Amino acid sequence: MSTRKVNEIDLEVSKKLKKRRLELGFTQEQLANSIGVTFQQIQKYERGANRISSSNLFALAKILQTDITHFFSNEVDPGYCFSGTGPMCLAETQTPYGTLDEEEKKKVQELISHFTKIKDSKLKESILELAKNLSDTQPK
Repeated sequence: MSTRKVNEIDLEVSKKLKKRRLELGFTQEQLANSIGVTFQQIQKYERGANRISSSNLFALAKILQTDITHFFSNEVDPGYCFSGTGPMCLAETQTPYGTLDEEEKKKVQELISHFTKIKDSKLKESILELAKNLSDTQPK
């Protein structure tokens, strides 16, 4: 039997799940019943022993009266790679937009890092529109 190393993002989600459950006064059993799992499964989720499926995380966010993004921290490095799972992050050279060199990858990571810290959705939309307009003026 192999032991799985707990991923830092999974651990972050599990801690925030437990904190939010306690803030609202739910028991593990109440939460479990609301999404159709056992209270033992909720215990495992909160310890980070089991990963939470996207559908269960979505349901938990609704029940806990929060947005699904609540479970994810801006403190996690946007260039974070999941070791052993292939090209799942910006550290890989190939992107959907072509090949990036090291300098371009750093700039993209920095841009994502700063963009995710902006809370104002209208400001985010303005920045996105500006980027679209600037990229459209570049030669193809």
